[in-house]
Amino acid sequence: MKKLNEEQIEDVLCGRLSLEEDEDIDSESKAKLKLHGAVRDRLRKAAAQIEPPSTLDEKIRLQLRESEPGTEGERKSPVFSGTLYRFGVFAVAASILVIAGLFVFSPGRASAQSTLAGIHHDTVSREGDFVTSDNPEDICSRLAGKCASCIKLPELSCGCKYAGSRIARFRGHNIAAVLVEVPDGYVTVLSVPDSLASLHFGKIVDRNGRRCSHCDHEDCKIEAVEVKDHTYIAIGAVSRDILVKLLDRLVKTH
Repeated sequence: MKKLNEEQIEDVLCGRLSLEEDEDIDSESKAKLKLHGAVRDRLRKAAAQIEPPSTLDEKIRLQLRESEPGTEGERKSPVFSGTLYRFGVFAVAASILVIAGLFVFSPGRASAQSTLAGIHHDTVSREGDFVTSDNPEDICSRLAGKCASCIKLPELSCGCKYAGSRIARFRGHNIAAVLVEVPDGYVTVLSVPDSLASLHFGKIVDRNGRRCSHCDHEDCKIEAVEVKDHTYIAIGAVSRDILVKLLDRLVKTH
């Protein structure tokens, strides 16, 4: 399975690098391609709708004329002559910064969500090195020492059971991805070595003395809880109540 670096992703989006239709690309690269392509398209659309002030052209020409060499009597105060020019430049710069803020701030959040959703779908599909097992001790033993953050699995009840695990990639790290079968379908439980705030899921709240957050991505619901130096994430197209209960059982192992 091929992994694309940032330069290759940029080359693909710019048309400098082509991918075969059947080329096997890892889920993280696919998610980044989709995200960056969407951001690029939105920026292009937004930029096409920007219209500079109708007086900007005249202000720039005026500034250029005033900056031409002349006698001391012909030259105006540099403070005054630059005012209109600076106003025009700052107006355009402010517009660009506002638009950039709208689109550049959101990719960090969207990237984490889309990548995690891709990991969930690959885990449900038993992609990569997925190993089937319903024994939490066997799963933890297999993942021990191979991932950037630890995971401790409790015994499950209420119709939930472990289905297996795999090692996925997230933000350059190996992470544990454990598949849980629940009455509504499947949930992927992840342990990532990232703070909750860096995931940009949204508002962080306190639940039973733990920092928690949640969000949605397409058909998936995502719940997260911060535990010491890592974050547990539960993701799936199931009820949010099931995700919360799974995480509550996980944090009790710490």
